[in-house]
Amino acid sequence: MLRHIVRLRLPSLALSAAANRGQRGQRGVRLVDMEPIVPGDEPERHLVALRSALAVQAVAGSLRPLTLRWPGPKVRSGYGHERPQSARSRCLDLPRIVAARESHEELPVRRAVRRGIHAVDRRHRCPRFVPVRRAPVRQVPVGGRLPAPMALRLLLSSRPIDLPRTLGPLWRGSGDPTMHVSRSEIWRATRTPEGPVSERIRPRAAGIEIEAWGPGAEWALEHAADLVGLHDDWSELRPADPLLRTLLLRHPGLRLTRTSAVMEALIPAILEQKVTGTEAWRAWRAIVRSHGEPAPGPGDVRLPPSPATLAALPYYAFHPLGVERRRTETLKRATARAAELETLIDGPHERAYARLLAIPGVGPWTAAEVVVRAFGDPDAVSVGDFHLPSLVSWALAREPRADDARMLELLEPYHGHRARVVRLLEASGIRAPRHGPRLEPRSIARI
Repeated sequence: MLRHIVRLRLPSLALSAAANRGQRGQRGVRLVDMEPIVPGDEPERHLVALRSALAVQAVAGSLRPLTLRWPGPKVRSGYGHERPQSARSRCLDLPRIVAARESHEELPVRRAVRRGIHAVDRRHRCPRFVPVRRAPVRQVPVGGRLPAPMALRLLLSSRPIDLPRTLGPLWRGSGDPTMHVSRSEIWRATRTPEGPVSERIRPRAAGIEIEAWGPGAEWALEHAADLVGLHDDWSELRPADPLLRTLLLRHPGLRLTRTSAVMEALIPAILEQKVTGTEAWRAWRAIVRSHGEPAPGPGDVRLPPSPATLAALPYYAFHPLGVERRRTETLKRATARAAELETLIDGPHERAYARLLAIPGVGPWTAAEVVVRAFGDPDAVSVGDFHLPSLVSWALAREPRADDARMLELLEPYHGHRARVVRLLEASGIRAPRHGPRLEPRSIARI
């Protein structure tokens, strides 16, 4: 039996593949054992395995049909024990792979990973290919590279920065078309005063690397340090509570972001008024997909609709998207003052609060949600939130239920850092005890 081992050493990846003669399968077909697919992995991680398999065949001196075999994930049986599923495979024709690489053709496995569906190769009658969670797609051939960014910047930082948790408040659920979050990178589409832009943010050993495409690339890079929280200093937060001290040590890279985009924080906040998160995120996805635009660059993200576009829409255009008349009227009043509200970014936080609260339909909760994201206010508290008072009281006083007055009383010793304390508690995973049924999401479009 002839065995060939190929090891690829890449940044944060060490992948090995073995091709053995005589293993079970079709005659002349090689089986290559792969690493398990886990949620959150990116397609490129497994496409590297294709290149390693090609190298294996090159060592063997032949090009034959190839079967890539992934171990199945563990599932829980009826008795509470975990058992591994059977291995699943994907058959690929190596001569076709080589031809595709030379002609820059997209491979079938690439399309299967991108669509996130079960792909069946009927020609070889292979088992179904195990899909991964949808991730940002780069429209480049296997073995190719992303188009060169219009601008690139490396932010040097001596302190760790946790990108997923820092930029998490900007992410409106796993299906948000404007933003994709993974462990290795974050794609984000936004509108700047100089034009639309898409950003690719990645952690590096020396700091944070940011690539930008589009007319607003230079503006985005100038404000990149505020976006990733590089200037957010937590050194003055010295809590006496032992839980908060533990959370500070457990999350040293948590920061407050500052987007400098008032309307991009205000529109989703209005959609989240007095509804469940599921309803709000569903409406946000529908609005972006219906009235947004593809973002510049290779990332599979969309730009949020401009305030002028939303202001011109009548009410009946919002109802099928899951937004009732009350939130629609508030949204239209806010978008009509978009130019005035965007000028608030250079002023004090108190002035921004006053101008936001002057809009009918915008209350203290909505204003705080906007100021903490667009301005990076470290003392903003979302008064009127359904879950936040109970979270604060349970974490700091072991009281399962509380109101806004009790929450503000518990946060008073941390005045000036109340938003940071709230972010620590949200990142901790602590939840107050829940009793009774949850509020069922409604479908405004069906009413």
